[in-house]
Amino acid sequence: MDGKPEGTTPPGTKTPFLEKGITPCGAHGENLALETLGVKNVARRIMCVLDHQTICTLMRVCKSLGNRFKEYKFYIGAARFLKGREKHTAKIKCSRCWLTKRYCACASLDQISKKIHLDFEVILFIHYREVARKMASNTARLLPICVGARVYIYGDIHSEDNMLEDIRKMMRRGGALVLFPSDDSLTSQQFLNKYSKKGGDGKNQATKNGIGLIIIDGTWNNARRMNTFIPGCVPRVKLSTPSRAKFRNMRKHSEKGRVSTMSAFIHLLEELGVREELTCPLGDALNLIIEKYYSQSHKPVCEVVNSRKKFAKRAKDRTKAEGGEQKSSEMEPERDKKRSRVT
Repeated sequence: MDGKPEGTTPPGTKTPFLEKGITPCGAHGENLALETLGVKNVARRIMCVLDHQTICTLMRVCKSLGNRFKEYKFYIGAARFLKGREKHTAKIKCSRCWLTKRYCACASLDQISKKIHLDFEVILFIHYREVARKMASNTARLLPICVGARVYIYGDIHSEDNMLEDIRKMMRRGGALVLFPSDDSLTSQQFLNKYSKKGGDGKNQATKNGIGLIIIDGTWNNARRMNTFIPGCVPRVKLSTPSRAKFRNMRKHSEKGRVSTMSAFIHLLEELGVREELTCPLGDALNLIIEKYYSQSHKPVCEVVNSRKKFAKRAKDRTKAEGGEQKSSEMEPERDKKRSRVT
């Protein structure tokens, strides 16, 4: 470190950790300067050691760090958001299926999960906002219930580090792939060619080799940022023919090629050649959640794929047409009365 002995603080460096006798490295007791530590290391130690009030103080002091403060703010803000929403959702929603406690589907999902035994590992990399909100229309929460997927949260430093370590182990064992439609993504058939045997088409071979699947869950903008967090050495795979006709949808999408997370996972398994007796129970679980969702929200089934503006415009035109027909039917008896008076 430029000839300076390790553990010394350069002159002029602001060290807000001096309050309460806390060093930057927490329990390790290393008196390193804040400037010499990585952003994630500092944020990790902040969240481990300090309480909420001290974190707020540090956020004000750390603004002197310039652009790097945005990264500190992201991780600390994510922790506060998760903690704040947890109190609200715990009162009314099931912590597993994310439906209201009245419409909880955990018992039925546990029965379905007994029929599913996959030969490979599944990682669910989910955005912290999806976890905090626990939206009933989110289908990704079926993965840990049905296939035992390991859940890692984007925005939680410990969870991110554990996921990266898990991915390294996957790559050493049999490899891994990320389901994400980026520009450099391979189709499932192109990916299977790497695992194909001589004289075979390679289907189901990739999953037998113990390859791991990484599923990203979040809004489109969030998912793109999450994709850049995963190492580039892990190949990206996209669906060849994503279809929305197989399963009903709980959310409106502006593009026809976009499907729900669970639906995309089922399509990927089918393209990788996983047996139908394993993918069918997954479809049953998804249909069950969809039925529960519409029973809970009292909404009609959303089958048409349109943007919000087009959908609103069509609904407005429909109401206008119905109103015009009603007015014309009301005017007809009045016209008949006038004619009878004239005659």
